[in-house]
Amino acid sequence: MQNTSPSFVTSRGHFKGGTYLPVSLHTCISRLPCAILSIMNRTPSYILVITGLVVLGGSAFGQDAPSKLSIRQALDMAISVNPTLRQSSSDLGDSRVRAGLARIDTSLTATAEAKQTQGQIGNDTNAVVTGKWDRKDAKGATSSVEFAPVGIGVDRGALSLQHRIPLNQGKNKLSTKYNDILDADSAFRIQEKQIFLTRQATILSVIGAYLNAVLAREQIKVQEKALAVAEEAATSARKRSDAGLIAELEVSRADISVAQTRDDLNGQVQAYKGAVDSLMKSIGQGVGQNPELIDSVPETTQPLPPLETAVSTGLQNRAELSVYDQQISDRSRKTNLAADQLKPAVDAVAGFSSFNDRTGVLGSSIFNRNSLTIGLEYTVTLDKRIVTAEKEISQKDLALYTDLRAYEMEKIAADVRDAYRSFETSRDSLNILGQNLNTTVENLRLAQRMVDEGLSSNREVLDAQTAVTRVESGILSAKLNLYMAGLNLKAAMGEDLTKTVMQ
Repeated sequence: MQNTSPSFVTSRGHFKGGTYLPVSLHTCISRLPCAILSIMNRTPSYILVITGLVVLGGSAFGQDAPSKLSIRQALDMAISVNPTLRQSSSDLGDSRVRAGLARIDTSLTATAEAKQTQGQIGNDTNAVVTGKWDRKDAKGATSSVEFAPVGIGVDRGALSLQHRIPLNQGKNKLSTKYNDILDADSAFRIQEKQIFLTRQATILSVIGAYLNAVLAREQIKVQEKALAVAEEAATSARKRSDAGLIAELEVSRADISVAQTRDDLNGQVQAYKGAVDSLMKSIGQGVGQNPELIDSVPETTQPLPPLETAVSTGLQNRAELSVYDQQISDRSRKTNLAADQLKPAVDAVAGFSSFNDRTGVLGSSIFNRNSLTIGLEYTVTLDKRIVTAEKEISQKDLALYTDLRAYEMEKIAADVRDAYRSFETSRDSLNILGQNLNTTVENLRLAQRMVDEGLSSNREVLDAQTAVTRVESGILSAKLNLYMAGLNLKAAMGEDLTKTVMQ
């Protein structure tokens, strides 16, 4: 009979995770203290054993980050070792295997039985060897063959064949086998979308953490420049005070500014270290390492599409809607399957049976007694409470998931609009700060000139430098915010970030 199983097509590859630590190694490491004491009591060679275990454990639990780390390298590491992605990859592999197993339509078993019976009229020895083959196809037909080639005593050699074809209930797309295949395929497709969403979130998290660390590093440079200006102002004020040209108050003011700027620099250094730790944690390993980040904040040059186009693209591409579509299809199919099971069943049945009627004879033909049966079987379910309840549940779930999908569409539209506005705000802020930078730098130059000519106090210089520092820090933050807003907009529109960032 031709197999009508639905086609099984994958649209996305499987990500290979890192190597898992074997259970035996976990056990060995957990018992390491006791093992060390035992080895030390026995032989001085414990040093080599301890060294080997430490090296093996270190290599199994993680790997060092490269000394110089780019955004692409950080993303490659995350895709390989991030625990959440590895778990999703494992789940996807399990779903793929189950989808393949669901297509297996045959089973084969074999049994052997021997027994000794003692009674009042004597002792009997009985034995039989049996094999059984079953098949269920996607059209609903079932076949079985049971073969007992050897029988001793009252157990007889026998052969039994049966083939059943449904005529009105449980056939074709409403068969149990067909729906088992569709259930497995559905689970795989949903898991495929889930790993895509997990990968999208991981990419955003790693890039955000990387650029936050880069921002913290650049903020250190801004604070160092501000500290240099404050120290120069303090030195100049001290010299002018010694010459009696200015009051001691200006020296104190400059020293306070130096102390405050140095404290801000120290805080920024600590913030950078924390940002690198956050980056390594988002990758999934290497917390405590301090690789050199070689990439800066990328310039955002992408054109901004019209808002309505962005919303329409998001509603067309978002994986969440694909998941809801699959779930709605599953509930609709379950409803139809339950409705079909409420109908009477009519099956065409053909069977053949034969056995050896000679007691105690080994190796005799099993075709001494045989019979052939062909006919129709009509079955009516009298107690339909369970099937009726399952149908009602499927109908309610279908209505619920339909409403949830409509609500998800509203959320996606809102996400796209929020991301769109965030991009516009970040772009406008960067333009404004870029214009202000030239003004603040010019103010600092004029203030320094007035101090040099004795026309003003150093307050104007310190205030002007504070304004320059604030604007420069704001520009760095605005560049990061603009780039991340662009990525968030792409993600909200359902674009694959691996194609945007990693190619």
